[in-house]
Amino acid sequence: MKKILVIFFLALIPLIFIYKEFTQKEKLYLAIGDAIAMGKTPFDTYNKSYIDYFYDYLKEKNYKINKEYLKEDIRIIDLIKEIKSEKSNNLSQLIKEAEIITISIGSEELFSKMR
Repeated sequence: MKKILVIFFLALIPLIFIYKEFTQKEKLYLAIGDAIAMGKTPFDTYNKSYIDYFYDYLKEKNYKINKEYLKEDIRIIDLIKEIKSEKSNNLSQLIKEAEIITISIGSEELFSKMR
């Protein structure tokens, strides 16, 4: 009887992993950023950014991406106001739902001080 139970549980373990793999819901990757996150190059052109490379990896793991908050001239203070704004609960909700969040802002503020 013990052998039958051991065989049953050994057969059940892979089935559980297979079931979990195929029933996983889509997860959210939220990208928040400025021109660098958008892929802006020093030559004022746009190319593939680190966010795109990271998402290429995450696509295989059942992630979807939200790039709604990639804006060329976003500043840190703008992002804080957006999060605190009662009118825009969308960003706060996305932050709660996201499995992974990348934030890359402040380069415009840094570069303006360097000029």
